[in-house]
Amino acid sequence: PIALVTSSKTKTAMALHDAVYNGTGTNSATMLWNTGGVSEQLNTNIYGWNQFFTASHGWHETYLASYTNDRTTVKATSTNYPAFYAAAHYNPSDPSAPVQSFTVPIDASDSTKTWYLPSYGDFNLLYRGIGGGNFFGYSKSTATSISAVTSMSLNWRYPWNGCRAVIALEQARGDKLTGYYWISTQSNYTNINHKTSSYPVGLISIFTSGTKGNSYSAIYTTDQALSTENQRLVRPFIHY
Repeated sequence: PIALVTSSKTKTAMALHDAVYNGTGTNSATMLWNTGGVSEQLNTNIYGWNQFFTASHGWHETYLASYTNDRTTVKATSTNYPAFYAAAHYNPSDPSAPVQSFTVPIDASDSTKTWYLPSYGDFNLLYRGIGGGNFFGYSKSTATSISAVTSMSLNWRYPWNGCRAVIALEQARGDKLTGYYWISTQSNYTNINHKTSSYPVGLISIFTSGTKGNSYSAIYTTDQALSTENQRLVRPFIHY
């Protein structure tokens, strides 16, 4: 096996390992979203509060120039976007080496069998489909008060049955998810944690055992200012 199916309806699956080959000549478990470290719009689609956590354009933002704000850059082939490059060049046989043959798809009709940097919407499939999550979350500031929300929100922790994902990955001889992972999605608001960035990009922190002193597993949503110091993990997704 090379991937874990997260949704048979959308024919989406997640890689069994993190991507480490980012085209810079030095393999690394963590990498930058982009090398510029600037606070500007880099994706064509910039989402507001609600759409930020449901957008499912990870494949498009990885492969289509029309989804990059300059309309010419394909992030999958640009080493200025290490996270996207690493996801697109993921080699399931040997994550430390690039895929043997790589062809940029022409359009979305050719979106199958190509690895990409997932959006929040893609990770939602994992959260709900495998982890049994239902969007009952603990706010960052009030970890003892649980509330129901209609979708993910910034800086909330969402309990899920993380052991299901752990067992599924172990059975497929994959690596468990743990730590902060890049998301392809970019937003248009300035938040309280990163006031210097008007266009933060998505992060998701996955806990498969207790977190923040609590006994449940959780997915924690946050965002990240575009900085040359912020290096995070990449777990590619694929359509089949």
